[in-house]
Amino acid sequence: MKVFVLILKYLAVVTAFMASASLLKPLSAAETTAETATEKSINVVLNVLPSIKPAFLPIFKQFELESGIKVIPQKFIEDDDFDKKMHQWLVEGKNTPDVLYGHNNMRLLKMAQIGVVHPVSHLWQKYDWFSKFRQEQINGLTFENEQYALPYSLYTWGLFYNKSITKKLGAVPQTWQAFKAYCQQLKNLGISPFPASKKQPYIAAAWFEYLVLRIHGLALFNQIMLGEIAFTDQRIQQVFIEWQDLINRGFYDTSYYKMRWEQYLPYFLRNKIGFVLMGSPLGSRIFNEDLKQKVEFMPFPKISDIPKYETAPSNIFFIAANSKKINYSEQFLEFISQVEIQSQLNSVLQTSPARIGALTGNDKYAQQGIASIDGAQGLSPFFDRGAEPEFERKAVIAFAKFLKTGDIKQLTNELETLRLIVYTDKHLTLNH
Repeated sequence: MKVFVLILKYLAVVTAFMASASLLKPLSAAETTAETATEKSINVVLNVLPSIKPAFLPIFKQFELESGIKVIPQKFIEDDDFDKKMHQWLVEGKNTPDVLYGHNNMRLLKMAQIGVVHPVSHLWQKYDWFSKFRQEQINGLTFENEQYALPYSLYTWGLFYNKSITKKLGAVPQTWQAFKAYCQQLKNLGISPFPASKKQPYIAAAWFEYLVLRIHGLALFNQIMLGEIAFTDQRIQQVFIEWQDLINRGFYDTSYYKMRWEQYLPYFLRNKIGFVLMGSPLGSRIFNEDLKQKVEFMPFPKISDIPKYETAPSNIFFIAANSKKINYSEQFLEFISQVEIQSQLNSVLQTSPARIGALTGNDKYAQQGIASIDGAQGLSPFFDRGAEPEFERKAVIAFAKFLKTGDIKQLTNELETLRLIVYTDKHLTLNH
């Protein structure tokens, strides 16, 4: 009888334990989503420049204090990985963040076209952002008369050089023929004028972009990005011939061909390389202030007697269409749009605020960059942001290969074949 009573007590304990355990079981995916959606927080994705965390984390904290909405940095990833990650997050719907860092123009607009970006036109109307940002930026986030993002920073590209070369050769010339002669003098001294690399082929595309902008101007470059001009066109061939001349003179050092720019930067700082063509945020990778004082930034030299145009990529925030926290995410964009916030943010990022009236910080490269932008007659978004993604992904590789081969015929054939494939019936019609 005692054994029977013990068995009954044991079964009662087990039953009670199982009942309590069922209350503690993990939530299902649907239950988790419903629970998460009610939390006063948003997930944000950013890139991994050294200045990103010190710039954004205080801003996130300030936003939380003012709104009660916590910002959770979901990922800090390389720009190179964004294409793949964007597809996973937005199209496949895997671990989709609420707010994403991204790039203006075609990279954004192609996603808007397929409906994976939340439109924020009502915010643009409500806060009259149309009067507070440059027209080029507004164009780059508008699809079929809807706005899809908020710009928070912009910067330009140019040539970085070490002051030590000016002690040997004098001031760096600002015009093309004199600049090429200066590069020849550098080469004669055993200093490579430029590095050639395939690791980040968008840098090679920047050479193509600036040669087009300086020889023919912005209108032709925009036509090229839209696939409207054949690469056999004499104007583009003229650009290739000018570029080939730099290659044939041995100005590009291919010993850096398998390095990222962060890897060949130390060689530049040790005077092994004369010039580096890069965006002004390169300064964020020069951590030693003494070295920073020795490195200067200049606009790409003048070639033709035409107005000056610059490339000015914009960084943006946009909201995923399938976010469960649209209202909180919109409040975050409203917060980031403020003059004071953009001034504070960009002073640490070492870039310039996208918003008109916000102040560029004390970083000398950001100051020089915004002066170059303000002095330009027009701005391009940067080749790999303004061209069709299917085109630019392969075109930039062709440009990088050209730095090594100098083969105009091969480059022309590759780009023209690609243009005909990609741009036939694939134009993204933009109505601004």
